[in-house]
Amino acid sequence: MAASAGSTSAWSVTKSLCFEDCGGVGAGARPGGLCELFERYARAARQSAASTGAITLLVSHRFPTVRMADFIAVLVDGHVTEFGSHAELIEKRGHVCGALPSAGGGVCVRIHFQVKLPPHTPVTDAALTEIARRHHVYVDGPFQILPETGIFNAHYALGSDLVLRVPRDHPEHFAALRRERIAIAAVRNAGVKAPELVEIDEACELIPAPFAVYRRVDGQTLESLALPPAAVAEIWRELGRELYRTHSIEPDDSNAALPPPGPLADPREMADAYASDGWFTKVEARWLLAWLARLAPFALAPARPRFVHGDTQGSNIMVSFGLRYVALMDWGSAAWGAQVDDLAVMPWGAVRFILEGYREHPIEEDTYLEARIVWRHLQLGLVSLPRGPQPALSWVERPLSKLIDTFAFFLRNPPEPWRGLGPERLT
Repeated sequence: MAASAGSTSAWSVTKSLCFEDCGGVGAGARPGGLCELFERYARAARQSAASTGAITLLVSHRFPTVRMADFIAVLVDGHVTEFGSHAELIEKRGHVCGALPSAGGGVCVRIHFQVKLPPHTPVTDAALTEIARRHHVYVDGPFQILPETGIFNAHYALGSDLVLRVPRDHPEHFAALRRERIAIAAVRNAGVKAPELVEIDEACELIPAPFAVYRRVDGQTLESLALPPAAVAEIWRELGRELYRTHSIEPDDSNAALPPPGPLADPREMADAYASDGWFTKVEARWLLAWLARLAPFALAPARPRFVHGDTQGSNIMVSFGLRYVALMDWGSAAWGAQVDDLAVMPWGAVRFILEGYREHPIEEDTYLEARIVWRHLQLGLVSLPRGPQPALSWVERPLSKLIDTFAFFLRNPPEPWRGLGPERLT
C-alpha cells in the first residue's frame, strides 16, 4: 500500500508512543491501559492531521479503541457491512464497532446489539406431505410450525409420532443439524435419554436445506413450567446424571470430527468496554474487573476436552406432565469442550442439584470447575447485555437474567467453595 509523507509521519508518532513510552504492548497489558494508550494515539493523529493533512488508519479488535475514530468501517467476513461515526453506528443498532478477543487468543468474536437471526427455510405443504408419506404418515395438511422452544430450527408435526426439524436458512444452522447425526448416535449408545433420529436428508430436493425427522418426545420443556429449581430438584439431579454419562464418552472415529465450542469474548474486555460506553461507571468496572482478575487464573487454565451437549438450558430439557425427566433435546451444539460448557447455562439454584447428580459417579473432574462456572455466568451475562430485551427467548438468552441471578446468589452468602469465589464488597 502506498503511503504519503503525512501518513508515514502519523505512523511514526504512533509507533513511538507505543514502544518508547510503554515498553511494547503485549498480551498481558491491562485493558484499561490500552484504552488510555489509544486515546494518546488519537490525539497524536489529530495533531498530525491538523499540521500535515494526514489520515491515520487504525485496525483494532477492541471496542473502546475505535469509538474515538472519526469514521469506523465494520468488516464482516472480508466485507464492509457498516460505515459511519461511532454515534451513527450505535444509533443503527447493528454490529458493535469492533470485536473482542477470546480467552484463547487469536480469534475474534463480534458482539451484536440485537439478535438477528436468518429467516426460516421455506417449506411447502407439498414437501411436508411427501416427507410424511416417506414415513408412512398420510396427512395432506395444512401444516403449521410447532411452538418454538429454541432459535435455530422450525418444527412440524408429521402425524402424532414424528417431528420434522428444519434449520434456518444459514450454513451454520445447517452444520448444527449435521452435528446432531454424530451426537445423537454417540449419546444414545452411552445410555443418555435423547430423541430418536429417524432420518437426515441432505439432498435439498424437497426443501432447500438439510432436514431431520425425529421420533416425537411427549412432554413439555422444563423452562415452560417456570418453577423454581428447588421445586424440580430431582429433574436437575437427573440432568447431572445424564451429563456424567455424556462427559464419559471417549473420542473415536465416529465422533472425533465434532468441533470445539465457538469462542466467547473475555469478560474483562467487555467490562472495560461497557464502562467506556456508559453502561456503568468506572467504579463498578473496577469492582467487576477485580472479581474477574481473581477468577481468571483458574477459569482460563487448560481443561481436558469432554463430549458436551453445549446448550443444556431448561428449554432443551423435556419433562413429563408428572414432572419426571424425559430427555435432553437439541444436540446441534454438541462439541469436544469442557465440563463447564454444560454446567453454567442454567439458574444458580439449579447448579447445586445438577452437581449432586453429576457427582454420584466417579469421574475425573475439572479441578477448577466451580471457578469456571462463576466466570462463565459473568461471561454469558456480559456477552448478551447489549442485545436489549429478548421477550421471546429463553432464560439464558435474556440479557440481565444471568447477571442478576449471579449477584443474588452471592448476596445469599453461599457455602464454600462458592463463597470464596464471590466478589469483594463494593465500596
